[in-house]
Amino acid sequence: MNLHFFQYCELMCLLASIILYRRLHKTVYVLAIPYLLIVVFVDVIASHVKFFYINNSNQWLFNLYLPFQHFFFSLIFRNIFTSILLKRTVDITIIFFSLFYLLNIFFIQGFFQLNNYTFIFTAILMIFYSGMYFLELMKKDSQYNFLKDSAFWMSTAALIFFTGFSVFFAVFFYYKDSPHDYQEHLIIYKFIRKYIITLHYLLFLISLLTVRSRQYV
Repeated sequence: MNLHFFQYCELMCLLASIILYRRLHKTVYVLAIPYLLIVVFVDVIASHVKFFYINNSNQWLFNLYLPFQHFFFSLIFRNIFTSILLKRTVDITIIFFSLFYLLNIFFIQGFFQLNNYTFIFTAILMIFYSGMYFLELMKKDSQYNFLKDSAFWMSTAALIFFTGFSVFFAVFFYYKDSPHDYQEHLIIYKFIRKYIITLHYLLFLISLLTVRSRQYV
């Protein structure tokens, strides 16, 4: 099984989350263990096993993965935020996301087509949440060492990942009706997959390593 470097990064994150379980288990970051198990299954195992392919595509698995991604990052940000208003915003948007996800997969884009509308819905919210976190961070005492804060690294990981793939889908929509521009689109996709996902999971890993046991759910 030939793996890309970003897939090794996903495996490293999963391994770290399991090793650090005693530190994570009283924090919201313990959710990283089931989340990363799903990530590794979808992105590493299922992508190399033909059994999971239907019509030469395992896109349906990615569509099933999307709600787990949304719920994980939403709950992380809900825990990070100190503002009650922002916490309630997360709660409300989870409900709206769930309704939109079901509507999209059953009536709009379908089960076997890439549900990029759902991903964009998540990306917009996660970019917004990241921005709100950094605004809250700016209000902290100047002596505060944010480099030791797992929330900083997780928010940065989310911001880079969701911004990068938002650019990808923007380019996709721009070029989708222009077959001659396919190669340009493919180059951007490979760049995002190779560098953005790798950076995302390296920052994810740092976030796990900087979790403190007093960061309760």
